[in-house]
Amino acid sequence: MSERTHWSKPINLDAALAGAPPPEPAVGTWTDTSGDKSRTRALFYPNEVHSVGGEPESMKSWLLLLASVQEIKLGRHVMYVDMEANDRSIVYRLKLLGATNARIKKHFHYFRPDDAISEEDQRRFRLMVKRWSPSLVVLDGVTEAYSLHGLSINSSEDAAAWFALFARRFQTKGAVDGYDGPAIVELDHVVKDRDGRGNWTIGTQHKKAGIKGAMYMVESLRPFGAGKHGVSRLLLAKDSPGGVAYVSIGGKARQRYVADLHCDATGGGAGVDAWIETTEVNEAVDPEADKPLAEQYGFRMLMQDVCDFIGKNPGASLRLVRSGVKGTNERIALAVEHLCRDGFVANEGSGNRAQYVVKQEFSALRVVPGGAD
Repeated sequence: MSERTHWSKPINLDAALAGAPPPEPAVGTWTDTSGDKSRTRALFYPNEVHSVGGEPESMKSWLLLLASVQEIKLGRHVMYVDMEANDRSIVYRLKLLGATNARIKKHFHYFRPDDAISEEDQRRFRLMVKRWSPSLVVLDGVTEAYSLHGLSINSSEDAAAWFALFARRFQTKGAVDGYDGPAIVELDHVVKDRDGRGNWTIGTQHKKAGIKGAMYMVESLRPFGAGKHGVSRLLLAKDSPGGVAYVSIGGKARQRYVADLHCDATGGGAGVDAWIETTEVNEAVDPEADKPLAEQYGFRMLMQDVCDFIGKNPGASLRLVRSGVKGTNERIALAVEHLCRDGFVANEGSGNRAQYVVKQEFSALRVVPGGAD
């Protein structure tokens, strides 16, 4: 936890001089078994402000609901400020993730504001932190919150004003009776241009500069929905305290890989099995150049995109597939070739007129060397 003080009052350095370790994340946990020894890891630091950004349907809200369920199962309080969904939807998801009615009612505090934060609201924030000692505070919908307050996401001054107005109000000035303060997490949207956005959410650089905890980007690997197993990748965009372990992936476009989020609704029951796991380091670091093309992660994701597009556009020509799927013409043609070879896609056209249709569902996460069987 980073202690807060005043302009004219220096921080007491005795603990740091005595060898106190730097802060470590404590909220949003999982067991990492990717190395020689298993260890418990986490995403969010107590008493710091974090950001989680991602496109719609990237499961970023599911990530924070999973963290919420973890905390309330431990008897800790969670404050969830929602600008996008509604109480019934959120409670339904919490119950799918295994939270009981009793736990939700006692430890999960849900807010759906429709007006700007007042001074009285800020005073109540402090009282609620004092009363409940929440371990997690979530704001789902930063852009909507800005709009509600007449703020611009492209203004540095407005970004600074928002941090002072909301997130900073939940921070404590130091540990009190073993309570370090809540991890504060803001869910944000990302720039739509995947190649051009880098590690940025929508808006000004000050939004990123104001994050003193960790900032994550969530990228969907496989969509999640009813009866489906969704997977999203958690990438580290910023880590001020420096306590989040990662490995570099992506060749020239280096990214800092932390873990994968799974939401599995294929079990046939009424629940969703959700968990975080870390890929083996050697799989994440190396772009898999030594593997056959059809077993390389990046190429299989392209095959997934191609198969999904053909499924939505039966009878598509190669030209149509190329126009609708992101990638080079050569790699898209190779993806179509591999899908046809392995029986996932068939060309039902005649002569030189190709018409591709899907024969069976393709999963980028299931590697079967030598074919689909």
